Amino acid sequence: MLNVIHLDDEKVKAIRSVLAEVYSPLKDCDPWLRFVFITGVTKFSQMSIFSALNNLKDVSMLPRFASLCGITLEEMLEQLRLDIKMLADACGLSYEATVEKLRFYYDGYAFSRNSPEIFNPFSVLNCLDDQEFKPYWFSTGTPTYLIEMMRKYPFIPSQFEDIEAHSSYFYSATDEVTNILPLLYQSGCMTIKGYDSTLQIYTLGVPNQEVRTGLMETLLPNYVQNH
Repeated sequence: MLNVIHLDDEKVKAIRSVLAEVYSPLKDCDPWLRFVFITGVTKFSQMSIFSALNNLKDVSMLPRFASLCGITLEEMLEQLRLDIKMLADACGLSYEATVEKLRFYYDGYAFSRNSPEIFNPFSVLNCLDDQEFKPYWFSTGTPTYLIEMMRKYPFIPSQFEDIEAHSSYFYSATDEVTNILPLLYQSGCMTIKGYDSTLQIYTLGVPNQEVRTGLMETLLPNYVQNH
């Protein structure tokens, strides 16, 4: 869906039809389902895919669910303490310095206005397993759909810090967006850095060094080369 969105309407319609067939049986199974959690890289309009499944509740921005899909600092220090010590020994660092380096590389995500510190679980677990600090998440592949969307909508790649966005941006579906910000946030390239409750304005920025390195070495060179 992401590879063809805004590029091939016929393929998008075909994929929507298939996805609707996948999700629509959940409505009929409602009496037997106690808890269903649907997640993904980005968001599509409920009318286009989930028209028959109209009892969904979007919890993406609710503070009480902010740490559901990541690792908090407290969880990491409690559950992964031995692994962090082993990483520290392998890197010749103190335990405290290793924790700070993990925060520098993989922390910084926020998924609500009152979010705790959230680490990228994929990168943290790979770092602890390999005992090496690397951009694990971005090395899984270049997000080509982001490059296409950055070309489609006016955006200056160098301005990834201190960007202000109204709360309505976060509820925009990818198939309906007219601005690149929702997709940058939903894909993990940007995260919440601050919130003005009076104006309902969020401040966005790059979450950590891993993402910053990935943007500079993977995403932006492709964008500039083909722009």
